[in-house]
Amino acid sequence: MTRPIERPAVTTPPTTGIDEAGALRHQLADQLATAGHIRTPAVDKALRTVPRHAFAPEVPPQKAYANDIVATCHGDDGRITSSISAPWLQADTLEAARPSPATASWKSAPAATTPP
Repeated sequence: MTRPIERPAVTTPPTTGIDEAGALRHQLADQLATAGHIRTPAVDKALRTVPRHAFAPEVPPQKAYANDIVATCHGDDGRITSSISAPWLQADTLEAARPSPATASWKSAPAATTPP
């Protein structure tokens, strides 16, 4: 059976500032670009903009910006049953999707309707 990780109310130390997270985010993007995982400006911008650490508050920013998974759930036996994908895989997936402003779902999605 899968059980969620117990998360304390505050997990990021007050000394972790925006500058530190931003520096780690850019360092990771540089590594991914050098390794060939980032090949287009759109993916580069996404990985330099989205705050990965905000989606992994249970780990320190240094771990959130490592080029590895972040475990989010464990089974009763301790094995990882769910995770945030590794950044290299996210970059490869985004590159394969070929994002562009013209294909952004928020621009092309029909307006939400409610049943009568």
